[in-house]
Amino acid sequence: MLRIDSKSTRYLNKIKIDDYDLERLGLYLKKDYIYTYVISKEVEEKWIPGRDMPYHIVKRKLPIDIEIEFNIKESIDFNGRYKRIEKFLESAKEKILTINEEESGFKIYYTEITNIQRGIGNDKITIKFRCYPDIYSLKN
Repeated sequence: MLRIDSKSTRYLNKIKIDDYDLERLGLYLKKDYIYTYVISKEVEEKWIPGRDMPYHIVKRKLPIDIEIEFNIKESIDFNGRYKRIEKFLESAKEKILTINEEESGFKIYYTEITNIQRGIGNDKITIKFRCYPDIYSLKN
């Protein structure tokens, strides 16, 4: 089995989960945020006599991990805001993650908060989205 990876690097301005803008939770991105994710698949090489190169037979596409660092808007009750974010992310399973006002995106398998940074006027949170490898449309 052979693994083939292809990287995608994009500018990120806005994140939505099923048309719910994460800015409503107090999460925002720094200007011109750049993120990279990897699309991977496992393939089997099949060699055929008389052919110089093998055929690739795709056995399965692997999940996509997207890790994004968000800034958190200033709030008197950081812990309350954090609990709302956490509760929203718990209900995000099987919803569509869209980027930059696109009409299609990745279906979320699970979410995880991987890092919290606290600082005066500089609170940040990193969220990891593990998504199914296929693209899903919001319009059905």
